[in-house]
Amino acid sequence: LRPTEDGEEQVDETEMGMTYEELSIFGRLRKLSKCGPVSMFEVLLRRWSHLNPEIVATKVKNFFRYYAINRHKMT
Repeated sequence: LRPTEDGEEQVDETEMGMTYEELSIFGRLRKLSKCGPVSMFEVLLRRWSHLNPEIVATKVKNFFRYYAINRHKMT
């Protein structure tokens, strides 16, 4: 999240390119199903068959990028 200017709303979903619902799915797959990037991509490709594979791949890459950046904040 970035500091806001006067009256400006934070748009973290837009910045990350993912909704909170998608983040929830990613988190459950990572933690409970013990999915890494490849297995998560394969699961989501079947689950989100309406999306282009490149879009699914981009979402998975972005999730793991942001996860790696913010991982130190979990403890």
